[in-house]
Amino acid sequence: MGNLALNKPLKASALYKSDMKDTQANNGDVTEPEAHYASHSSAKDPFWRVDLLDLYLVTTVEIVTRVDGFFYQNGVMEVRVGNSLENEGNSNPLCGEPKDLSDLPRHVYRCELYGRYVNVKKSNIPTVYILILQEVFVNKEPTTNVAFGKTTFHSSRYQVAAGSDKAVDGTVDGFNSKPGHFPHWCMIDLGETIPIVKIFLVHIHKIDRLNKMIVTIGDSSTDHGKDNPRMGGIHDFSKSQTTTLYNNPRMSGRYATIESLRDEQIAFKEIELYSESMRKYLKIG
Repeated sequence: MGNLALNKPLKASALYKSDMKDTQANNGDVTEPEAHYASHSSAKDPFWRVDLLDLYLVTTVEIVTRVDGFFYQNGVMEVRVGNSLENEGNSNPLCGEPKDLSDLPRHVYRCELYGRYVNVKKSNIPTVYILILQEVFVNKEPTTNVAFGKTTFHSSRYQVAAGSDKAVDGTVDGFNSKPGHFPHWCMIDLGETIPIVKIFLVHIHKIDRLNKMIVTIGDSSTDHGKDNPRMGGIHDFSKSQTTTLYNNPRMSGRYATIESLRDEQIAFKEIELYSESMRKYLKIG
């Protein structure tokens, strides 16, 4: 599933020329200089936004500014990803760091943000108001969440609609264990032995309960895999609404278990396991 932005609905500042054709900047065309988006000079803080139509984990946003040499007009550019349309989505979290594209025809912004909307805009108060984009790619380098839709097991569930299957279904629903039923854990059966290099977790609420967590990966399902090798030591997931863990080197196994060492309810909106590391795509510049 490469380029989530391709042909998705757009909203942007007024066009430089109202009769311009194929100016979406998400039609997949990076060869034709005239097939670019350019904002009208009357827009004092121009922006471009694509609606992905669903909630996605956005990891890369690649901007191709223009292929015929006019990219110097863009200056410092930033990308924002999120679910809010407040301020036209221009106040959503930053994806990566702002980058001066005045001498770069293309650049990849990297982050790990959940969101439906991806915005591109100038980072500072512009002196040249026109925003020019040849093409914008979202998640052009896809990775596979090997936990998606897999069989799950749990120690308990707060209610029928909050089973562990909700943590691997790709929706905003989630898994909640039931208070008073220690130990609290969730196990995913991948169906076969798979090397895991990364785990991405989205928490739901009361994250202060998640400060003593362990992750095990291996081929044993006995006692919810508690004797499988640990991924790192004791983890603190209470610092933010999302957590990313990396394995280096890879750990392989059929079963991945997340367990609390406290007698406290655990809750996860989504648990994602990746067999290919996005770190291998990191570039300088």
